[in-house]
Amino acid sequence: MEHKQQQRTEDKRNLPVSVSSIISHCLIVTLLVCSPRIINGADRFKDGVLVTDSRFYLQQGRSQRISCTSLNDTSDVVVVFWYKLPQVPDGDFEPDLLVRFTLDLHGGNYSAGPRYQLAPDMSLIIKSVVGEDAGRYQCQKVSSTQADNRENEVEVVVLDEEFPAARGVVREGRNITIKRNQQEFEISCPIEEVSNLRQPTVYWSTETSGLDEPTEIVAQMFSDEETYTTNDYRFASSNNLILPAVNSENSVGLWCHVSSSLDHLFLQSARVSVNIQDESYVGLIVGVLVAVTVVLIILVFLVCWKRDRVKRTFFKEDVHLQGPSISSGNQDEWTLETYLGPKGNNFGGKFSSLKSVASFNKSFLAVLDDNGLHTFSPDLTRLDHVTKLKASPENYVTMVTHTDGLLLLLGAKNGDVTSVSFKPFSEKLFCSLSEEKTDPDEKNEDSDSIKEPKGTSSESAALTMVSHELTDLAVDANGDVYAGDNSNHTVTIFTPGQKGCSKRSFELDFPPKILAGGSEGEIFAHNGDHGSPIKRIKVNDKNVETVFLDVKNSPVNPVNVLVDNSHVFIVSDTKVNGQMEILQYDNKGNFLRPFVKPWLGIQGMCMFASGERLALFDHSIVRIYRKQLAKNRVV
Repeated sequence: MEHKQQQRTEDKRNLPVSVSSIISHCLIVTLLVCSPRIINGADRFKDGVLVTDSRFYLQQGRSQRISCTSLNDTSDVVVVFWYKLPQVPDGDFEPDLLVRFTLDLHGGNYSAGPRYQLAPDMSLIIKSVVGEDAGRYQCQKVSSTQADNRENEVEVVVLDEEFPAARGVVREGRNITIKRNQQEFEISCPIEEVSNLRQPTVYWSTETSGLDEPTEIVAQMFSDEETYTTNDYRFASSNNLILPAVNSENSVGLWCHVSSSLDHLFLQSARVSVNIQDESYVGLIVGVLVAVTVVLIILVFLVCWKRDRVKRTFFKEDVHLQGPSISSGNQDEWTLETYLGPKGNNFGGKFSSLKSVASFNKSFLAVLDDNGLHTFSPDLTRLDHVTKLKASPENYVTMVTHTDGLLLLLGAKNGDVTSVSFKPFSEKLFCSLSEEKTDPDEKNEDSDSIKEPKGTSSESAALTMVSHELTDLAVDANGDVYAGDNSNHTVTIFTPGQKGCSKRSFELDFPPKILAGGSEGEIFAHNGDHGSPIKRIKVNDKNVETVFLDVKNSPVNPVNVLVDNSHVFIVSDTKVNGQMEILQYDNKGNFLRPFVKPWLGIQGMCMFASGERLALFDHSIVRIYRKQLAKNRVV
């Protein structure tokens, strides 16, 4: 029987990927949805408060659900485990097995503790949450391909009548004034996105002591739209709160807390300061004077804050610095240091359609977006508001650092590559994909074409203007610059010289949408299509032949590639809720480790400061990490 079971497993693994995924998906849906043992009993479960990917707040007395990043993709799942980890780390206590689910082509097997259920998406449902449910949980996924086996931990905090002081991302609040004894006053949540969220979890709480202390919960709206309120508070439409008559306090501090598992919105909180005003005109005048004074003080504070402060903290915990964890084995650790973006650094706004991040002068950082070129000194204070470029910022598509570390190379859609230097600032045309009108003798001296277009001579080619569409730039260890051209599926190599750039080109059988430089005469290229392999290309001087090598175990959906210190880092789209992951390979294409676990919206990375700092970026935020010696490093 064991032999037959093993044979069934091997048969399943030998199926084509698409067929195996479809069968696995159908079996999971059929078993989980149709089996009353799994989803019945918990009745209508509610999502917990999503604080981070690995932390949830659960409400005591409710049946609530926690999810795990290891189970984002269940298309190839074979076995799923959920454990409750012991309170004492590294003790003699074994973790408690809560749920086990096994799937194969002939059905499935499911078992769970009396207070636990498995939801159709493999998340864990805890029925009638009690205080003892607080602690650490672990989910494990065993996949049909052993390389995709994953496990993650989730921390659970149980809420009773108070909301914790750790309130997630603290957003800008508002001040309102109402008359004493005013009835049925409606307060809207300052977090504007809540109206557009699907199945949000919303809490309202009131301050009982200081700003940094826990608050008393007065209203709850869970993901299944069931509501609970206390002390005469009521929910209105659009998640607004109806405030009961207040006749004693001079002010009330209210907090709105919002999260959404479906939209992957981590916990966000905002404060509403409700000032109670008497109907006396004297009180009104005093109130106006106080409000004006407060506004002036706030304006002065904001001006000073923008001028003199760089790294911002809100209350006791800088919740804005949340970012993905980075794994480098047991050799080093990466600690999130700060970030550039909305409310992050005092550079005057947020990035608009961020395209690329590169370093110059070893420790300086440059960010290219649709507003222009932003430059930052090593301590990440702003050098210029926006560096003015020759062309419109929207025309630039990519940016790389030259091997000397002093120049930035910017590529424009029309094929022009410009070099940017600093102190003083200068932007010059470095080279171009477009053919230039030059003297034939000079062209023969400075240019060495690997492949001539058929039916033309060097002189006629130099006089012919051809349409080009630059896609990406790369620089190899020798300083040669590679430019991808989507118009004719070619890569042009520019070699800097005393009389400008000599150039030569070679054709590919795919459009070179993504390029990354490697060792001398070596680049990595990809066509930008999901499911296509990454190619390693070696080009010899004056040699028409190129060698194409597949990167082994290449990710299914690469969106960016970086080569650094003989390692290849590939940003891959997980195709799950817009999350990306970064995988690390050696320069021969052998898989090493997942460098960054799935995280929302990552577009690329840049190492700088001699490899001691790292920038991860999406379309609007750049997160800065610093390398530290791992505690468990073996010397």
